[in-house]
Amino acid sequence: MTNQETMQKLVKGEIDIFRRAGGMGSWPSEFDTDMNVITQEKIKLFPELNNNGQCYLGKINRYTEDKGKPYLMPYDGQQIYNFEYGFMIPVYDEKLVELIRDRERAEYIGTKDDFRRITEIMDRIQELGGIHLFWV
Repeated sequence: MTNQETMQKLVKGEIDIFRRAGGMGSWPSEFDTDMNVITQEKIKLFPELNNNGQCYLGKINRYTEDKGKPYLMPYDGQQIYNFEYGFMIPVYDEKLVELIRDRERAEYIGTKDDFRRITEIMDRIQELGGIHLFWV
């Protein structure tokens, strides 16, 4: 099986888990750890799918404990814990870092502005060929 076929199988597994939970509008039970196993496997496989063999992990919602940590962490096979990251991208991208940093530093004045910032971040992840990570 090729790496691409393996990734397609993993994505199909994610979809099946959402179906078991009641459809894409539902979220799997926290006791259904299959999603976390699939996400871990996707992270391990992702660098092999890229021409450059790289993978960077990041999160949109950064918390106090993230202060001082890089916005994008290179993945080189290290242990990744469930919920540690929310997306992965094939290249380091300063524009994405700036978008996340700008959202982090912005004064929260309501959902309208925050939604715009989150949408810009998610659009940039997609433009880069990134993948969002699902954890339960």
